Amino acid sequence: MKKHIVYIVLFASLSGTLNAQGFRIAVRTPDLPIDSLFIRAYSHSKKQFHSVYEIKYEQQAVFADKKFLPPGLYSINADTNILIEFLISDNNQQQFLIDIQYDTVFFQGSDENTANLQYQRRMREYEQILMRLGEKFYQVQQSDKSLDNKQVEMDFIIQQSEIINRQKMEYQAQVAEENKGKLLASIILSVMETPSPPEEYYNDKTLYYKYLAEHCFDKYDFSDNRLLATPLANNKFHTFSQIILELEAEDAIVYVLDALRKSQVSPQQHSDLFDYLEHNFGDIKSPVRKEPLYIAMLNYIVSSNYTDIYRKERYFHELGIIDKNHAGDRLPNFNFVTNKGDTTNLYAVEAERLLLFLQNPNCPTCKKFREAIKEMQAALSNKKITVLTIYFEEDKYLWQNYLQIANPNWKHGWNYDLSIDRKNLIDIRSIPTLYLLDANKTVLKKDITIEELEEFLLKP
Repeated sequence: MKKHIVYIVLFASLSGTLNAQGFRIAVRTPDLPIDSLFIRAYSHSKKQFHSVYEIKYEQQAVFADKKFLPPGLYSINADTNILIEFLISDNNQQQFLIDIQYDTVFFQGSDENTANLQYQRRMREYEQILMRLGEKFYQVQQSDKSLDNKQVEMDFIIQQSEIINRQKMEYQAQVAEENKGKLLASIILSVMETPSPPEEYYNDKTLYYKYLAEHCFDKYDFSDNRLLATPLANNKFHTFSQIILELEAEDAIVYVLDALRKSQVSPQQHSDLFDYLEHNFGDIKSPVRKEPLYIAMLNYIVSSNYTDIYRKERYFHELGIIDKNHAGDRLPNFNFVTNKGDTTNLYAVEAERLLLFLQNPNCPTCKKFREAIKEMQAALSNKKITVLTIYFEEDKYLWQNYLQIANPNWKHGWNYDLSIDRKNLIDIRSIPTLYLLDANKTVLKKDITIEELEEFLLKP
């Protein structure tokens, strides 16, 4: 009875200001050996929580401000330890009590956070049941029972797991519907699993990942920018990127462009999704970049009405650099002076295959590449690949000094008229850049990596 009186007294003082502007969150905690309590908010740009309010620790403390808390995900921290997370959907119900008693948490005055607590408890129960079923499946799999008996038991466990998963998804849909319009609903929908594809999809990796890519954003609400104030938006973008990573660039294009079109309902989410995908699949330094996909993204974005003029200018420029010198294209000719002092051009170089190594002699990464390629000399010779290093900047003396240490097994040149750079002949977004060419100077592989070169040399 006494505990309920405490709630009433504390909440009565809180409710006296219900009509006031701003937020007021009362926190009741056990006696803890700490100095301060914090409210921390999730920052989408920083991808982490940061402190927005701090008060001296008391067992009954009140955070308050004349301003409202922006919608999003928050936590109450005791020094560095998280005590509880809570949601803010709008300017309503920003005056409430959180009672934290070790393993028990109680919200008074916030229906959404009360529903979220109940939802989290129920989801943990589902996960515990599924974990036990998984352990049971493993035990049966490892048992000494006959194969037939094993199969019967494992099939039964799989059926039970499917039932639990279906119940879990039905419960998630129910809670989302009950909290429609609130941040909680958008969070639940964003984390709901994609229904399993038809059984035959599991035998075809490409078909399977196409299915996941097509349905990844089915329940994600791009129009709800409150999700950006939680980790869920970034997590969803990451999940989608991991799926796209499993597809060939040409197969991925339709799903990436579809996702970008869906995101147009929110300019912020649209640009954030594009930036995330660009970082993974367009950045020249990304080990998983997919150039055909990135070119399709650039063509989409420069024709989009949802892109501001400054970003469009950048993407037009990027497209002009990247959309050239593809596999199957003949590389533009250029002049250079050789390490022997002769003036010649690319097309005059006779080689069954040519590894064109565009570099700066002092570039640390270029030095690493030179050492790595030097180790492949025997394999290069077996494949009849000639290495030609080209310096394309204006410091003549830098190149001449380089020739003192240059690999004698390779050809070396300086693009003395600087036509490569001035005429933008070749896509060189970073150095070093390697092109593998055939005898006619047709591109076999653009921007080949050391790993790809090694793989090529190992092929029969």
